Amino acid sequence: MTEMLNEELDRGISRRKMLRRIGAGAAIAWSAPVLTSLRAPAFAQGSGPHPECEGASCENFIPCSSQNPDCVCVSTDQGGFCVPGSTPCAGLPLCPGGSSDECPPDNVCASDTCCGQPVCIPKEFTDQCPSDTQGAKGTRKSTGRGTLGG
Repeated sequence: MTEMLNEELDRGISRRKMLRRIGAGAAIAWSAPVLTSLRAPAFAQGSGPHPECEGASCENFIPCSSQNPDCVCVSTDQGGFCVPGSTPCAGLPLCPGGSSDECPPDNVCASDTCCGQPVCIPKEFTDQCPSDTQGAKGTRKSTGRGTLGG
């Protein structure tokens, strides 16, 4: 770099022009990692929290998708989410303290489901349930014990 600077100075390039070029190079070098890190957060894989789903429990599930009648609202420590109610409880990790910190990455801790205890649910489940509670009508049929939605 120093040799290049000296060569450019010997050829008559001004100090100002050289500093401008170095500044432009530094800006490009800085912006590349910054711009590539501006990706959407991991949770963007699914739909984000839905305030209309907060407070949902096994006793008062709210249908949350007119596109998928299996979908119900669940409450988590990160807000309410619309997920498939027929998801089996068996195999879902537990989060007995009710915190998503107890869950694997890209999971949230859902409390008050019909699983009987707080369970971790993958955030990707929200991809299957686009929330539109205003358009959801009626009640959801129970899929039986042992599922998120009962």
